[in-house]
Amino acid sequence: MAFTNLATLRSLPIYPQIRQRILNRQLHAFEDFLRPMGIEPEKDIDEVMLGWRGEVVGPAGFLGMAAGASNPL
Repeated sequence: MAFTNLATLRSLPIYPQIRQRILNRQLHAFEDFLRPMGIEPEKDIDEVMLGWRGEVVGPAGFLGMAAGASNPL
């Protein structure tokens, strides 16, 4: 399980470098999942919690929750 407060990270001057490091395949897939619902991750999401169940062999073992300007998903 991993938790990230994106609102705090965005306030840092080195956020672009941090974003490159933390935007792994799973987080990118989660952002892609949110966009069709009208949620823009860079503007609407302040906190992200990600978890993996068992081995990461695809999206079935991946869990995520986002909170911010939109309702938690």
